[in-house]
Amino acid sequence: MCKLVLCIIIIPTNVAVCRSYLSAATKYSERTKAVSMISLAQVLGFMVGPAIQAAVVPLGDKGVWLIPNKLKLNMYTAPGWINVFLTIINIYLFFPNVFHERKIAAREVMVKEGKESEKATWKGVKPDYFAAWTYIIMFFVIVFNFMLMETLGTPLIMDQLGWSKDDALFYMGVLLSVCALCSIVTFPLIPVLSRKFSEVKLLIWVGFFLVFIGRMLCIPFYGPTPLVYDVNLRLNLSRFCDQQMKNITLRDQLNYHQLNESLHKLGSYLDPDITNEMEVRQMTFDCGDDLLGCPSNQEWCNYVPAITFAQFILCFILTVIGYPIGVTLIQTLFSKLLGSRPQGVWMGLMTGAGCLSRIMGPVFVTYIYQTYGTIWTFGLTAIMMVVGLLWLLYFRRRLEPHDPYEGTQEMKDLVSINDGQKELLS
Repeated sequence: MCKLVLCIIIIPTNVAVCRSYLSAATKYSERTKAVSMISLAQVLGFMVGPAIQAAVVPLGDKGVWLIPNKLKLNMYTAPGWINVFLTIINIYLFFPNVFHERKIAAREVMVKEGKESEKATWKGVKPDYFAAWTYIIMFFVIVFNFMLMETLGTPLIMDQLGWSKDDALFYMGVLLSVCALCSIVTFPLIPVLSRKFSEVKLLIWVGFFLVFIGRMLCIPFYGPTPLVYDVNLRLNLSRFCDQQMKNITLRDQLNYHQLNESLHKLGSYLDPDITNEMEVRQMTFDCGDDLLGCPSNQEWCNYVPAITFAQFILCFILTVIGYPIGVTLIQTLFSKLLGSRPQGVWMGLMTGAGCLSRIMGPVFVTYIYQTYGTIWTFGLTAIMMVVGLLWLLYFRRRLEPHDPYEGTQEMKDLVSINDGQKELLS
């Protein structure tokens, strides 16, 4: 667990450094395209991860031994080993003979202002703190909504559609892979659209608005309730399997009469004399794993309508279209707002907001979804999105960054042209 926490701490710091360097290594006019590419890489990482998980599902829990009794490869460890090899490639790409650091943004401003040092270009200029913190908060909001959907996706379709865990993991992986392909098409469009429309307006009406509509579509207003299974029955079937197959002595004896009454409705019964694993799994519905649907301890499952498959797909697609555009434009606008100054601290704050949203996602699932259900979960996130949308809409003019040297450069070009014409006439 400590190693996992250490990885979770280290990885976001790498992202902050990458964003900071990208801002320093690009010109103002190149920023949108460059940020869209790094955002594409990050979003693809979020989506390819579940795809890899889906690809290794056939290994199952048991998996195969790579080194007998020492190293096992199964559906849980295989993605970790894939990450190890990718990390080794990453380390090589940052070797000094491969990676060369360049500070383009500071030099661009030095030329335009006629300054002799990088520090002199930003020392007397303070960033707009209101706009900067607005973008950090909006980054938290939109990343939270995406991470919630990614975290909630598998348990949601298991509860609402009655799918098994293996099917849910596999099809969620496939869905995220398809969405990753959609993102590959979406990201190259961002620089094109930003040249024709205001980036803040694109953030509002394409990024936030689409995610908001996706949240609204996930709220079930009518229809039948989901299939519900008995949590206690599932637990007792699992305990029975441990007793029969692993020869574990149970502290509390099972009430076979009560269990068989429940199983009789499902067309099965328990025989304590059977110890064969295949027969035990067959009469216990694979130790309770085949009891599908919404758990009975989530009381809202008995009266809240179930989300349909089409509803879930449409909600997910809108989120996947809106999220990459929103994230890219927030990072682009944030970087342009900060200007040529070193952006490590500010990018660290933005990355911290993203990390906080990833922490809050599972907490939200645990305390809101499991306790209050889909209406409260997607209703609250829809309110969060619409509040952010209205905030951006109201302050859109203040949030729009402007190249402070655009007019100056044009005037310099005009002056040089006029001087050239005067020399020709003379």
